[in-house]
Amino acid sequence: MPRFVFLFFALFSTINVYAQTISGTVHDVQTREPIPFCTIVLGSNSTNGTIANVNGDYIVNNAQQFDSIAFSAVGYERRVFSVAQLMHNASVMLQPRIYQIREVVVKPINIDSLLQEIKSMALASYPDPYPVLGGVYRKQMVENGKLAFLGECELYCSDKTVKGERGNVRVATENIVLTKNNTLFESFMYFQVANCVQLYNAYNVLFKSHNWTLHDISTSDDGSSSVYVFRCTLKYSWTDIPGFITIHYHVNDNAILSMDYTHKSTGQKPYKKSIRGNKLYLNSWKIYSKYEKNLDEKYVLKYARTESDVTHETKKGERNNCIYTFDYVVTNNNVTSIQPNKKPNYDPFHNVDGKVVEQSELRVIPPDYEL
Repeated sequence: MPRFVFLFFALFSTINVYAQTISGTVHDVQTREPIPFCTIVLGSNSTNGTIANVNGDYIVNNAQQFDSIAFSAVGYERRVFSVAQLMHNASVMLQPRIYQIREVVVKPINIDSLLQEIKSMALASYPDPYPVLGGVYRKQMVENGKLAFLGECELYCSDKTVKGERGNVRVATENIVLTKNNTLFESFMYFQVANCVQLYNAYNVLFKSHNWTLHDISTSDDGSSSVYVFRCTLKYSWTDIPGFITIHYHVNDNAILSMDYTHKSTGQKPYKKSIRGNKLYLNSWKIYSKYEKNLDEKYVLKYARTESDVTHETKKGERNNCIYTFDYVVTNNNVTSIQPNKKPNYDPFHNVDGKVVEQSELRVIPPDYEL
């Protein structure tokens, strides 16, 4: 019996003499630069392998004498080495792969003619009159790094202006809810609803701005159409720093998919010089609008967000930073039972007595509102 045990362990030790640990680096054969995240497979079993790190370094454990090791990476030819080869030289060189593609003919795009065509067709993708949209409107802020929800409500809005001009958004609110918070500057900053819920703001900008450029050409989410990305630079009266407007235009549907204003300021010039004795500086400002098809194949507002990064300066020169965010998520794009009132612009959370709840009691906004 002892002799049998000795022979068993002797055989086991002999087999494992050939188990090796191999370490090296994967390089581009032309540039000699390391290839990060290369896939390394040991033997014929594709589940037994590892991945090189960001510097192209790799380690393969338990490699047997007669194993083969394959190296592959995106854009490179796959290579296979024996363990014996790698034991002699563990530095691996991969050859870039050459792709054959069809000939592409690039034609210049006349931006002025293209914009005129879009202006003449884009309104056709919007319903007339615009339906009453029902959804969730929420106001929140981050004050010195701490998030506080200020309130939310049911918001119903409509705009019957369809001539390329931004009309006053008529709104009605229900079920106003305020949250418990101790924010310092809550009462100093309140925005009109129209600053967030602007149904035709894309057309207002498109028809009145002139220095547009074709910034990019992408593809729609379903791959069915090209999407032109236009960009325009605007100067605002209250600052010397320009802002940018970007529009994503769906070519096949003749529709604007999304639009955003983006503006950053130096913060040196006050936006408002006196708010209860405080100065207000606007550091950045952004309005984002997303449009989607409704049941009638017309494009309507789906989601809007206004975000303002501001700094309040007290009489004593103390500065506090706040980021205000206003979200409007459309949950019903054809409400018929509610008629918005004639008052177009107001903040439903300013000087309003509403139900006060904990922040945890706020509803969960559907995930499709995310940018």
